[in-house]
Amino acid sequence: NRKALSEELKALAKDWDDLIKARNALQHNAMRPDSLPTQAIERLQKTWHNKPGWDTYPTVGGGQGTLLICPLGNASGVLFSALSHKKPKRCLVICSERSKEAIDEAVARAGWGGSMMQLVMNDPHSGFDEFGELVQQAKSWLFEADSIEVNLTGGTSLMGVLAGQLADQSSRSYRRPTNRFVLLDTRTPEEQRSAPWVLGKVRDLVDTSKQTGE
Repeated sequence: NRKALSEELKALAKDWDDLIKARNALQHNAMRPDSLPTQAIERLQKTWHNKPGWDTYPTVGGGQGTLLICPLGNASGVLFSALSHKKPKRCLVICSERSKEAIDEAVARAGWGGSMMQLVMNDPHSGFDEFGELVQQAKSWLFEADSIEVNLTGGTSLMGVLAGQLADQSSRSYRRPTNRFVLLDTRTPEEQRSAPWVLGKVRDLVDTSKQTGE
């Protein structure tokens, strides 16, 4: 919606529109001189060298604070620990029909009051073909986030792969500062299941806050 854009973003959109018109005309070999968008080219020639670097342009999207992406399998304490450590405004939980039953208690135990979206996998072990739809569901929240925290532990291996893809989407497509982390719990799986509400240790793996242009 153009009316919702700031004046800076309207000017930026106009510049890119001019550039695309010029590129398309030249790409088609400029077979007729009158097919070239001469006014757009002249405008670009006069103003483009005064444009700031890409990183100085106003950010599009954002405004909804930190978004946590967290896979959830049988170890429900993973979501409890991730919420407790990161305290996001929003959370995307990658879960199955079975594991989503633990979400409400994990949220209550963490004392967290943000907004939640569930990305439910029908086949959390081999449902790779579900990724397209799940990524589409998550896009608006990735776009609206100011920064992303991605838990790479918990859930099935395939859930972890999806969490990684969402992290890539947020940092590359939306240029959001994106941090990947793991949660460490040295107890046995049996102990973790019997006493899930024990805070694990968090270790940040990658901080791309200064690498979002890559």
